[in-house]
Amino acid sequence: MKKEEVGHVLKTAARILPGIGSYQDREASREADKALRMELSATLDQLLGRAEWLKTDLAKKGAIKHIQRVEDVTRHLEKVSRMLEFASRGYAPLFSRKQVDEEALDRIYAYDKALIELVKEIEDTVVGMTEGRETPSEDKTNHVREMLSDLERRLEEREAFLKS
Repeated sequence: MKKEEVGHVLKTAARILPGIGSYQDREASREADKALRMELSATLDQLLGRAEWLKTDLAKKGAIKHIQRVEDVTRHLEKVSRMLEFASRGYAPLFSRKQVDEEALDRIYAYDKALIELVKEIEDTVVGMTEGRETPSEDKTNHVREMLSDLERRLEEREAFLKS
């Protein structure tokens, strides 16, 4: 018997034991959710690097009065990135008394997938702001901060859903 066949037999056998199959399904959902949030956090971290570069570029140009707006964006990017990175994973361990069901995990994952669009919009705006090597307008930096506030609000709603 090949290694793959043995693995398949063991996986099938594990599903026969009460609770193990649903635990494996929850674990797969949990890992997919975590991977998605780590990817979004990494994107924001890359944007953080771009914003830091922009601050340095503005300082070199002598545009000191504009640095604070970019610094505000930088701090907000970092905060939201950490929120994504350390957000709850969606269910308790196997023998915990409080479990989140698979349907709830699927809803959380779908909710997290919806965050992709918002992070993409933030990314497009920050990249546009930094690629031109121009001083970003107050409107642009405010727009980025509004999107980051929206992302932060959605993450707080996600946490509240998990606690309920």
